[in-house]
Amino acid sequence: MGLAQCMARRGRKPLVAGPVSGTIVPMGRTGAEILEQARRSQANVRLGDLRRLVEAAGYVLRRQKGSHHVFTHAARPEVPLVNLQSDAGNAKPYQVRQVLRLFDENDLEVQ
Repeated sequence: MGLAQCMARRGRKPLVAGPVSGTIVPMGRTGAEILEQARRSQANVRLGDLRRLVEAAGYVLRRQKGSHHVFTHAARPEVPLVNLQSDAGNAKPYQVRQVLRLFDENDLEVQ
């Protein structure tokens, strides 16, 4: 029995019944936009944005302990790992510089 039938039996009207079509709109900024902003100013990059940037370059979160997020590249194990840490919601500026240098030295691209 589906959700719509179950709600109808209980006398409730379902909010949505049947297939719904629509357009999926991506939320947030793209990796390219984050990369551009990080190159302009390393001091004002949110940790979530920097995480999105390294994930867009092919990194995956391997472990987290406390505020330390450790990423390794999924397809290229020879590329160094990335350790990110929050500083009141922002990424630490020296870690942003490390990620930018990693992009330049290893020819990483944002997808």
